[in-house]
Amino acid sequence: MLIGLITWSGLPQLSDGDRLLGEALQARGADARAVVWDDPGVRWTEFDALVVRSTWDYHRRAEEFGRWIDARESDRSPLWNPPALLRRNTHKRYLLDLAARGVEIVPTELVPRGSSFDPAALPWPRFVAKPAISATAFRTLVAPDAEAFAELVAESDVLVQPFIDAITDEGEWSLIFLGGHFSHAVLKRPKPGDFRVQNDFGGSAVVTQPDAALIDAAARVLAAVEEPWLYARVDGVVVDGHFQLMELEMTEPSLFLELVPEAAERMATSICAHG
Repeated sequence: MLIGLITWSGLPQLSDGDRLLGEALQARGADARAVVWDDPGVRWTEFDALVVRSTWDYHRRAEEFGRWIDARESDRSPLWNPPALLRRNTHKRYLLDLAARGVEIVPTELVPRGSSFDPAALPWPRFVAKPAISATAFRTLVAPDAEAFAELVAESDVLVQPFIDAITDEGEWSLIFLGGHFSHAVLKRPKPGDFRVQNDFGGSAVVTQPDAALIDAAARVLAAVEEPWLYARVDGVVVDGHFQLMELEMTEPSLFLELVPEAAERMATSICAHG
């Protein structure tokens, strides 16, 4: 099998975790290669499987990335996750779609680009605003003033959610599912004085075993996804004993494989089965 692990030009040799994945694939007899998504020289149809991993510039080039997904669908490249799911997952309106299917999400407002929305009308004393197409806390603002909020809305659709104290108090959960099954979880916390859990901003991620109720709650989120999928990361918080979804990462999430090396083995098995 020839397998492409799709990355971006800023990380042409893959992340630490995805290099483990590549080694696990090689051990199974596959030819696993890191491939930059916008490299014009790639012959995509030669691959038996294409797995989106670290296309971490997609949110800055959303239209171009969307055309790349469309092209892979058009040439029938074996893309995972599938094109329809990738298109849906790159815009955070999917949260409202999931809520309509009964998934409990963090209260969320979607403000269309260019609209005259007054953040003072929000019922929350403190809120977070971020572009609806974003990654790694890109342009995420906490309680922005009217001018900063208007600038954000002028440039993109904006997702607005209440500030969740549980993130700084207990942490944010990331539950990783591979090949349809729960694999492992990490609990992420921001550094003191910050709200962003990503390690780019000093946040930490510790492998932690969630209880059965939390795993079941994350599985119910994924049960609401209509398309087939290979990998997923369910991000959320526990508020008043209930798991609330913050993000369902099914495009290019870090899967924390470097923290749980045996998970790379599990994912390699799933890729070979899907290829």
